Amino acid sequence: MTDHVKVKLDDGFELNINKAGQGPNLIIQHGWTGSTTDWKPIIDELSQHFTCYYWDVRTYYQENVTIDRLATDVQNLIDQEGLTDITLVGHSMGALISWEYINLFSCDNLRLLVIIDQTPKIITDNSWQLGLYHNYPHEDNVIFEQNLEDNFHHAVIDLILNGQEMSDEERELIRKSNFMEDRTERLKDFNPKAWTDTWKSLSRKDFREVLKTISVPVYLAYGDKSNFYGIDIANYVKENTPNAMLHIYPGSGHHPHMDYKDDFVAKVVEYAELDS
Repeated sequence: MTDHVKVKLDDGFELNINKAGQGPNLIIQHGWTGSTTDWKPIIDELSQHFTCYYWDVRTYYQENVTIDRLATDVQNLIDQEGLTDITLVGHSMGALISWEYINLFSCDNLRLLVIIDQTPKIITDNSWQLGLYHNYPHEDNVIFEQNLEDNFHHAVIDLILNGQEMSDEERELIRKSNFMEDRTERLKDFNPKAWTDTWKSLSRKDFREVLKTISVPVYLAYGDKSNFYGIDIANYVKENTPNAMLHIYPGSGHHPHMDYKDDFVAKVVEYAELDS
């Protein structure tokens, strides 16, 4: 059973939070252009062990939303509900929100951090090659942001496909698949400016120093076939995060928590030190 909590945020915006299950607190932050709908099969299982809080980020409703603002929304929920001992789960953009949360508010209310397939710094340069695609300089990001403004849904689909190791013919077949057609139709309902605003914020973040400050256990879930990142990025995050436990899922891409749902849930329960 899912309940709903209305949270009045510190800037006056009101956010509707989904709440399911019982047990220690768990907060989920979804990825860029993702939603809580993507998480439903996992929440059904997590809610057997945790009280789960999850919502669609306010980029769905507002423009000019930054990663700092989304992290502050998490803190506003924690303050209003008096939450402690939290397992904070972040996938993709949600991982960046989680790192920003720790940067702004520390780990004091956390018991476990879960990071799914993300780099601490998206844009690459001469001293950093572990960003998006392992080759995503600032100039490419400027072009992508312009493409988002010109033809949003095509730009998002290109972002997904460009990292795949495949021929142009294979890429075109995927573009015409039912999955991509459904995704394209859904993206047509998005506010391009709102999502571009949030992309501009997240793509300029650098959390490499934040990793070193994390004082709670961290479960890292990465796929060895991620079209965005890779095993060397996963290893970097592990090596620079104290008390991190890395699991690389064979054959999985950007969504190892979905591809290996049962194992993912079991490890969250294990690392949160709950009785399964």
